[in-house]
Amino acid sequence: MTVYVVDDNRTNLEVIKHKLRANLGCKVRIFTTAEECLRNVAWRAPDLVLSDYNLDASYSHKMNGDRMLVQLKARHPSLPVIMYSSVNSVDLTVNLMKRGAVDFIPRDERFLKRMVGAVSGQIEYMLSGYREQRAIAGFVSLVVLLLSGLVVVSYAFTNWLPYYVASALFVGMGGALVIPSITLSFKRRFFQAGH
Repeated sequence: MTVYVVDDNRTNLEVIKHKLRANLGCKVRIFTTAEECLRNVAWRAPDLVLSDYNLDASYSHKMNGDRMLVQLKARHPSLPVIMYSSVNSVDLTVNLMKRGAVDFIPRDERFLKRMVGAVSGQIEYMLSGYREQRAIAGFVSLVVLLLSGLVVVSYAFTNWLPYYVASALFVGMGGALVIPSITLSFKRRFFQAGH
């Protein structure tokens, strides 16, 4: 899993990056501006974005976290974005959630622990959705394979097709259904391993 972290404080970025790598084994890319993050997301979208709300410490004209959130959601609606801030108000939290944030973490003495928990929870949610899609696809493939096999075997027994042709068709249909699933599984494991 790849996480993009956006904060205008480089020390915060390094601490968060270290914590995510150590606790979750994530690939972490860090950015000091919203603009830099948006450029990189356009090139290669991450699995999750973690961002500070206040991103204008260096220059007052820089984009803040809420504007970045809106642009991210407009371009990548399914991309989960977790926001955090030392400003801990209900209004800010509600505003960010309305704009598409999946979570808000107050930046207090328990921030790092909460942040790891929120990112971990979001990763688990994404993986469970992936596993559910795989299970459904596997079930559909199995049903199609069994029905196809039934049709092929019934043709073979009624002497419409020679036995070896029926067998070849059955094996071919099975391979056509199973090979894409195996390939997808390999790709997912390969990319989760961090290659």
